[in-house]
Amino acid sequence: LEKVCQSVANTLSVVKINDRTRHLLERSQEQAEQMQAQEEEMRQNMEELLATQEEMARKEQEMSAKMEAISGLALLMEYDFKGSILSANQKLCTTTGYTKEELINKHHSILSNDNYAGSETDDQFWNMMKSNQPFEGVFKRKSKEGNEISIKGYAYPIFDEEGMPLKVIEIGVVIDEFVQQ
Repeated sequence: LEKVCQSVANTLSVVKINDRTRHLLERSQEQAEQMQAQEEEMRQNMEELLATQEEMARKEQEMSAKMEAISGLALLMEYDFKGSILSANQKLCTTTGYTKEELINKHHSILSNDNYAGSETDDQFWNMMKSNQPFEGVFKRKSKEGNEISIKGYAYPIFDEEGMPLKVIEIGVVIDEFVQQ
């Protein structure tokens, strides 16, 4: 009877262990399937991310080519809302006789007639910029040597997502030949 009881106990123990092993195996298989599904989802996400990055790189290259073309044709300058020049393209430098180093961090009035800064026209311009209104008109700029340059230009205020002013982008073309005619 003792041996039979021991045999039954061993059998029950083996059955219990087998049942637990089967349960653990099932959980392990479920987890493996979940991990495979997650891995597949991550692979798809990575493919989408790579495709998005490639598209952005293509658009960035396209935009860069457009900006280079514009930069070769037009005078381009960026300045903050205090008037300090942030950037200037080579065409602007060539036209005015200044180097980029001479313009960057200087007030944009360095390119204006002496009586422009603080004038009514200057005040109107800045009021438009602060009101997020683009400006279109003829800018009277001066070269390093003091020669007046007439530019048909556009100034666009740039604001961040919260509506805070970031900078003004000014783009224009020299129209001196047309003004003289």
